[in-house]
Amino acid sequence: QIFRSAPGGGKTSLFRVFTPTSLLTLQGSVSGSEDYKELFSKMTDLGVISNKGIELLGVMLSCARNYATLEDLNIDPVKKKRLFFALLNARMTIAILRGALIIKHLKYPDDLSMIKIRRPENFEIPIKVPIPGTGQDLYDWACSVETNVCELIDSFGPMQTQSLEGYDGLHALSFLKADNIFFNEKKICSKILVMFDDVHKLTEAQRQEIVT
Repeated sequence: QIFRSAPGGGKTSLFRVFTPTSLLTLQGSVSGSEDYKELFSKMTDLGVISNKGIELLGVMLSCARNYATLEDLNIDPVKKKRLFFALLNARMTIAILRGALIIKHLKYPDDLSMIKIRRPENFEIPIKVPIPGTGQDLYDWACSVETNVCELIDSFGPMQTQSLEGYDGLHALSFLKADNIFFNEKKICSKILVMFDDVHKLTEAQRQEIVT
């Protein structure tokens, strides 16, 4: 789903409503405030919140964080694409793990080992991605990927891309589905929502890659 508006039209504010911190605030305030009851009712209708708790893990990623800089690298366009998706997958993974801890009132990043990631069915896990494993395993992998790509962006020396991981798409959407993330042997939530903010900050080629 694509949202378009003039700057200041409220897109980011709308996205934030679906993030864990906002949903926890809404869940805790509805019983004592008339101001939140209509919003709570809407969220219940959408299946975001239920009597059991928060059903949706929403994460928001800003596209203003040096993705466009990848286009300035003096490397093959195919490698640029793979590094772009590597950075997106890594940051998406970190955001989802952080959100999972927030929903369960756990401490980030200290309690990541309490989150378990199971192998998804009918999906080939990319090489080096530590699944099945703990949230800590996956977090360490994602941080390593993000660090390596960012160091390449900031480097003034020759581009050494041979050892860097790259991906052809948003694979994190497949191996971090709600059915695969557990805490105390129970699923963290029923569904996951990933929201990309400031997409206009990407290059035209990068926007096309996300859409397609």
